[in-house]
Amino acid sequence: MKNLRFVVLLSFVFCLNNLVSQNADLYLVKLKSGLVIKCELIKVVPDSFVLIKQYGLESKINISDVVDINYSETSDVFVKNIANKQSSRPVLKNIPDSGWHFAFQIGLALGTKYGSEPASNFVLRSSVLRYNNKRAMYGFNLGIDPYASYEIVCGIAALEGRYMLNKNRKSSGYLVGIGGYGFNLSSVRNGKDGGIHLSAGVGVSNRLKSGNIFSYQFGYKYQEAQMESQSWRSFGFMEQYRIKRFEVKFEWRF
Repeated sequence: MKNLRFVVLLSFVFCLNNLVSQNADLYLVKLKSGLVIKCELIKVVPDSFVLIKQYGLESKINISDVVDINYSETSDVFVKNIANKQSSRPVLKNIPDSGWHFAFQIGLALGTKYGSEPASNFVLRSSVLRYNNKRAMYGFNLGIDPYASYEIVCGIAALEGRYMLNKNRKSSGYLVGIGGYGFNLSSVRNGKDGGIHLSAGVGVSNRLKSGNIFSYQFGYKYQEAQMESQSWRSFGFMEQYRIKRFEVKFEWRF
């Protein structure tokens, strides 16, 4: 008889608990695995976890495993937005990415003048490169290299090529080569006294949260130029320059 009373009491408690659970606000929690859990929603901590209760038992679910949370009868936009916060974050593209892109470069070059005296100059460039969605980038490199030590300003017009060391990543090292002509803008002969411009180096590109690309690179450049001497001793004499310098450049690509 006592056993029968115990069984009846246990059944009553179970039915009461089930009835309370059914009357509580129930939510549908959809997981990335495809499983949908109907449960009470105890607590939601954005970027951390969701605390649920099912059949009287509480359990935690990582928010990264949750695809969606909906009220089982009416939509709960607030909870749904919290659950989708993880998935609504912008997905950064890989480097390289296809298409044409414009970049602005600024840098500093260090070397010597006349073979022994230390010298430096700023580097101001812009580049328009195309990604082929593989590893190669190619396009144009234009800008100005002022050489105060020689009182020369060169306008650079060159072709640029890059080879990305990583293909499907948001950060990648690369090899770069530039070849073209440096027009001597300081010459009275409308830039005709310039010469060949060559440079090569290595760099690293990183995709930012904004979607733009920030890069930095190290290299070595060679510039030929000539300038008519203004000295009274050698007036009219054309001086030949071969400028060799190490350079570091920072780049913002859009």
